[in-house]
Amino acid sequence: MASIKSTKSKSSAPARGRPHLRPAERALRRRHFLEAAADCFARKGLEETTMEEIARQAGYSSGSLYIYFKDKRELCRAVFEERIAALMARVASCRNPKDPASAVRRVVQVVFEHWEAKRDHCRQCHTAMPDRASFEWNIREQFGQKVYEHYLKYLQMVETICRDGVRRKIFSGEPRLLAHFLVGMMNSTVFHWMRGKMKGSLTAHADEVVLFFMQGAAEKRTAERRNP
Repeated sequence: MASIKSTKSKSSAPARGRPHLRPAERALRRRHFLEAAADCFARKGLEETTMEEIARQAGYSSGSLYIYFKDKRELCRAVFEERIAALMARVASCRNPKDPASAVRRVVQVVFEHWEAKRDHCRQCHTAMPDRASFEWNIREQFGQKVYEHYLKYLQMVETICRDGVRRKIFSGEPRLLAHFLVGMMNSTVFHWMRGKMKGSLTAHADEVVLFFMQGAAEKRTAERRNP
């Protein structure tokens, strides 16, 4: 009898993700939690928001929320992960092998438009990190493995655009290094803007970043032509 009771207890224990719900229902419930979390973080900030408030905003019990997410930092990471995934889909459409310069302009515009539209929530994620270096050098630890993987794909996509530019003799240099330069400039601009250190809209600074990158790449090409 004891063994039957033990088996019953194990089988009745709730599993992470509510296995008795259909996949579509679990996905919808998770979506409701993420949307509620993003809204709460934007209004009150990460530290001031509670799991109970997020659950109430989503229309579920806090017990249901804890089945999907262990704490609000995990929720913050999940929301940020979705933001990154959406951005990657837009960046992927920017490549233009026949006109790499236009592709660079489009990437910067897309990235800045994306983060400006998500400013309130993303500012909470960014300001929760100690400093800019934490994002650039410790992405995996701060935001999780999935965000890190998205970031690597992001670098690869920008590298492909830079490679197109080098191949067409518009840019000069090692494509991977050029990609890191461009992404680094965008990261720095986004972080300073998120932290309120830059006035105006983020997209207003897009042309400045593009010009700085394009001039640097073009000047190197000119120097190489002068000194073959």
